[in-house]
Amino acid sequence: MMQAARMKPGLYIALAGAMLLAACASSPPPPMAVVEITDKICDAEPDLLTPQALAPEKPKKLSDEIYQFKNDTPCFTKGGLSTNYMVFSLPSQTENLALTIGGLKAQHRTLAADIAILNEEGEITRRFDREKYMDIGSVFGVQFRPRDGEAFVLVTTDPERVGEAVVSHETRLLQSQGYTGTGGSYTTFSGAESLSSRTFSHEGMLRIRVQALKGKIGDPNA
Repeated sequence: MMQAARMKPGLYIALAGAMLLAACASSPPPPMAVVEITDKICDAEPDLLTPQALAPEKPKKLSDEIYQFKNDTPCFTKGGLSTNYMVFSLPSQTENLALTIGGLKAQHRTLAADIAILNEEGEITRRFDREKYMDIGSVFGVQFRPRDGEAFVLVTTDPERVGEAVVSHETRLLQSQGYTGTGGSYTTFSGAESLSSRTFSHEGMLRIRVQALKGKIGDPNA
């Protein structure tokens, strides 16, 4: 009977290391900023007939969703410049909601989200000045409470902001576990600072966080 050959420990470790390196080499690099929309035909105005619903399927206190702006995302032309866009319908009981909307900060890029609030007729009721946009946790965007009569959120990419690079210092808290010679353990904390550079982009991730101030989102009794 033939016996399976046994692999030496050193050879096994070397092979595992080579497989890990090969997997890393085959992984796509983090996407870079897309600063122009040139490879698709854009409409004259956004389509407001098929918005994506921000109300969860079942009432709940908090909804936190991420949407992908990519090459096949619809676009339209405003002021002679092309912009990608998405349209969302607000849940009922808008006066009970607080929203955080913004571009998710990725390794090399941030979606240049420009947010407008529309009424039921599709007319813009509010926009946000550039100074209202800020870093809010993992996103660059705005926070607001919808007003009575507001029904939709139009998120476009801002051609004037696209291409701008933001360089910042970021500090991370690192935690490590150690063990004493008597069987005990201890935890140490240390800080690591790094320099990051992100460019505002026509493509990337949009994060929308909807929170009910009381009750639940979509609950008519809230």
